[in-house]
Amino acid sequence: MDSRESRRSRETAPASPPAAETREGNGLGDGGEAAGAPGEGAGEKPMGGESPYRLIFRNPYLLAIAFLILFLNWVNTNGEYILGSVVRSAAVTAAVSAGYPQEERSTDAPDRGAKEAHEEFVSNYIGKFYADFFGVVNVTALVLQLFLVSRIIKYLGGRFALLTPPCIALGGYALAAFFPVLAFIRWTKTAENATDYSLMNTLKGVLFLPTTREQKYKAKQAIDTIFVRAGDVLSALLVFLGTQYLAFRTKHFALFNIVLVVVWIVLALRIGRGFMRMTDERPAEETEAGRTP
Repeated sequence: MDSRESRRSRETAPASPPAAETREGNGLGDGGEAAGAPGEGAGEKPMGGESPYRLIFRNPYLLAIAFLILFLNWVNTNGEYILGSVVRSAAVTAAVSAGYPQEERSTDAPDRGAKEAHEEFVSNYIGKFYADFFGVVNVTALVLQLFLVSRIIKYLGGRFALLTPPCIALGGYALAAFFPVLAFIRWTKTAENATDYSLMNTLKGVLFLPTTREQKYKAKQAIDTIFVRAGDVLSALLVFLGTQYLAFRTKHFALFNIVLVVVWIVLALRIGRGFMRMTDERPAEETEAGRTP
């Protein structure tokens, strides 16, 4: 009788789940801690509701990165205007040399035909120039990314690698300011754009390695949008004032870019020191955390 009742109680009792399912299948890890959703590692806390701009302006390191990106883009966009204006002048000169003089608009049919021929020559010249220019820039950027960027960062370190793009820009615009010819400006922009697309794009990510998760996901997005566009807006404002009120020529825009590049270099030095300090402190903190019982 006792054995029959005990058998019945065993049949009606719920089966206990396997040990592995108890610890893992219900989302619990060792010690009964929740395993967490994807993207939430052990010990990670949810990001706070602090504004990304507040994060940037309260942190000197992030603020320096933001202004470095602004000045980088300001210099680069000014350089695009310089190159475009010099290419346009070279195209007009080439058209005149080829027998397509620039005439004023007229209602006379032959004059209209000459004007259209001149504009077509200039347009083709500019199109061919930029096709060759961007082809060389992209190939150069690819070669740099594949073979040199990792080695530059490895052997120079992030601190000194960060100075490479502004030093290239400084030398190029100094040359363009005193010798504003197409050949010099073209290769200045080729070197500047190629290093921007390869080395500088990599460094933008490297600079955020020692930052917190919230700074990576919030502050970086604000910097990559607002401060990049701010550089474009400032360049447009400079071109407007320079061409409409200040009578700037290519030389003056190049000189102004030299001033901006100097500020860029100062920011790069400041960020480099901050980056080295943060990367030196972080391994020490992780080591201490690993020793904590």
